[in-house]
Amino acid sequence: MTQCARRVVLANRHQTVSSSSSAVIDATADAADKDYVSPYKDLFDLMEQGKPIMREIEADPPNYTKSGVDQNLIRYKTTHYGHLVLPPHVMKWEHRVTMILDVKDIPLEKPEEFAIMKEIVGQRMTQHRLQISSNEFGSRIENKRHLVSMLDRIILGARRLAAEMEDGGAGGNKKQIEAKTDKLDE
Repeated sequence: MTQCARRVVLANRHQTVSSSSSAVIDATADAADKDYVSPYKDLFDLMEQGKPIMREIEADPPNYTKSGVDQNLIRYKTTHYGHLVLPPHVMKWEHRVTMILDVKDIPLEKPEEFAIMKEIVGQRMTQHRLQISSNEFGSRIENKRHLVSMLDRIILGARRLAAEMEDGGAGGNKKQIEAKTDKLDE
């Protein structure tokens, strides 16, 4: 069936025509309906069966940083101030990126590790979230990478320092630490 004939069929489908050609048009429309397959056929079949029509969306596979943080759980915030007519054409804080991560998503097990991390990041960590910003580079992508690297170094550093404290201090040599504490007591 040509495009023109199909338009006539579709245009005349809902109109009543009293001529003898209407029977031919109706027959052509019925034939066109039999060949047509709706792109929503699967959804209509699910509705007829009484099943839910929402399809499950596959989540992104976990993508972990070096320290074990799932990158899908990290949120980033940037600001756009609009285009400036005068040079330098961007505002000073245009490339700043802020990383927001819930504290429950930080892969630290021991309370000592959390205490050390709190000492490292200071007021950037509240009870519920960690918020770190970077405006080090002239590109948002570089600042985002810098933040991920900084987060990894903070978490791995907190783990390392907690392990050193457990072992007895710097280098894990308990005798040196005991000797230093004895000298302080005298």
